[in-house]
Amino acid sequence: MIVFAGLSNQIVKNIITRPRPTPHLVPASGFSFPSGHAMVSVLLYGSLIIILHRHLKSNWQRRVASCLLLGLIILIPISRVYVNVHYQSDIVAGMAIAYTKLYISQQLFFNNKGVPDDSLK
Repeated sequence: MIVFAGLSNQIVKNIITRPRPTPHLVPASGFSFPSGHAMVSVLLYGSLIIILHRHLKSNWQRRVASCLLLGLIILIPISRVYVNVHYQSDIVAGMAIAYTKLYISQQLFFNNKGVPDDSLK
């Protein structure tokens, strides 16, 4: 899913061709819209939340893990605006695209009861 997201991110970036804000606090190249960091943080840490919810037995472990990973999902995109390599709309778009892909992958790989779908084997 992350490879597919990376490819689709580059396609959208090359279609929109929005320049990055200046000046940057960190080196950044390429186009700004949508944010690849925002997209990858939602996909990676969101996937970990889904997987951990299915494998951790304790509710408090699920909550702690979810809070920590959700913190990364929030802080990474905010940091991209802070260092002035993305506009806020880049972040929102990257996160929205990633959430959509995360939802679709969850529906494809897990049945309604939250267990892996055996029909994919």
